[in-house]
Amino acid sequence: MLNGGSKGNRHTPLTPWLIAAIAVCLSSGSCGKPPQEEAAEERTDSVQTHRVSEVTDSVHGEVPTPKTVDGHPEYPTHKHIVWPDYPQEIKDAGIEGMVFVRALVDTDGMVKKTELVRSLHSVLDTSALEAVSHWEFIPLMMRQRPIKTYTAVGVRFRKDDLPLPDYPEIAVDAGIQGTVIARLLIASDGGVAESQIIESAHPALDRVVTEAATHWKFWPPGESNGDTVMTVMVPVRFTLSGGVRGGPKETWNVRPEGRVELVWPKGYLASRRRPGAAR
Repeated sequence: MLNGGSKGNRHTPLTPWLIAAIAVCLSSGSCGKPPQEEAAEERTDSVQTHRVSEVTDSVHGEVPTPKTVDGHPEYPTHKHIVWPDYPQEIKDAGIEGMVFVRALVDTDGMVKKTELVRSLHSVLDTSALEAVSHWEFIPLMMRQRPIKTYTAVGVRFRKDDLPLPDYPEIAVDAGIQGTVIARLLIASDGGVAESQIIESAHPALDRVVTEAATHWKFWPPGESNGDTVMTVMVPVRFTLSGGVRGGPKETWNVRPEGRVELVWPKGYLASRRRPGAAR
């Protein structure tokens, strides 16, 4: 309730239009700015802003079809997705949900800046921000030209998304560990049309990741020049613990346990960030 500023302690209820105005103000980050400053920023950056409530894309699952203007979407559509880290200890703790990230999409479709809109957990917040900074979009068009756009995406963390492969017994016996990175081309129905291993750990590990990917489902991709196009990069890390000594099983004191999780190698994404991209 807001104080109406009149007789006694009477209060004026928040009307629907006032609630909507506050939501727009908060999501656009323009609360409290003088009109002249807002206008100057719009002229300088030619940036369009979309509220979180308007863009409810998730990293997995149903995605609403965007409204279109002259055949173009009102906000950028995904072209290339980098899957976020989802460490096993976070899954085991039962932590699931959505992290909302606001991103500035440049005219080339690359993400130039990210900021946290709604938090879930510190580890997953960081994971979502890092992943989205490497996403690529089909940029918003205005008068037949691409423009900068602020958009918001929901990065969903759910234990049942992307069923992971079992750790191959042959790899456990040989003490083989590492991260397999797959690049997937998404079909028009959201299934995986093609998969390519761009970072190999071992043929046995590569093979089970490729097989698992045939069962993964994503949302249907957007279109570019009439063709459906979306790729996804996914890391699958295999680690052994509880007795492995860095060699074959003859050197073990006890049989190790294998862990499979969606985690990027440390520093991998940072080393591939282009100059001037989001941090």
